[in-house]
Amino acid sequence: MDNPKKTGVATMDKFELAEDKLFDYLIEKGGLLDDPSNKLLLPPSQQRAKLKKELHEAAENLDLDIDLAPALHILTEEGTSYLDAEMYEEMARQLADVPIYLEQLDLSQPPKESLYASLHISENTMLSIYKIGVAKYEEENLEAALSLFGFLATLDHQNEEWLYRLGITATQMEEWDQALKAFTFALFRNPDLLGARLFSAECYLMLGQKYEANEEIKEAKRLIQLTSPEPFWLETLTTLEGAIK
Repeated sequence: MDNPKKTGVATMDKFELAEDKLFDYLIEKGGLLDDPSNKLLLPPSQQRAKLKKELHEAAENLDLDIDLAPALHILTEEGTSYLDAEMYEEMARQLADVPIYLEQLDLSQPPKESLYASLHISENTMLSIYKIGVAKYEEENLEAALSLFGFLATLDHQNEEWLYRLGITATQMEEWDQALKAFTFALFRNPDLLGARLFSAECYLMLGQKYEANEEIKEAKRLIQLTSPEPFWLETLTTLEGAIK
């Protein structure tokens, strides 16, 4: 068996060269912009229409502004510290083959499956990457966590959890624009994510955009009326409402 660490390092270099192609594939062939659920994201107002237009412009490049190379380095060089041997070997083998499957993708045809599946990355490996991302976040290695969650979101932009975690990590780093972008993509997938609504409001406040923050608070209140949220979310809402006055 090939040494997974050696193949992983080689893959990191090749992946950097293939990154633009992967991003183009996500946007042009991934169906993100044609999703009918997008219409549920924004209430009808001029400001919201402007935000939606800006989001579409950002989506044309899936502009997450995240360096993915550190994620691949962490996964291949540190994965054994977080995974058992079998899961690590599966992950390292699949990541080593990413450039091969990227070259085999027929970008002239709509995808028949998710990008990670097209790259022959298993759901188990996606969960392994997620496990390491959560561990890095809990270790307060936020830059590592950001790269790992960004990698997951790139491979599967339809998974709201990856995007949500990406947004939370960016918030902790006070990267408000980056966090807001991740939360907005998460809300593309699920407009009823209470946490994403409230954290988006916080991001808008930190960016000095009180009108947009208030719009998110309105949406959060609507969701709270329909559910029984944990006290943390109610406290967060109260704090945000106090800050917006």
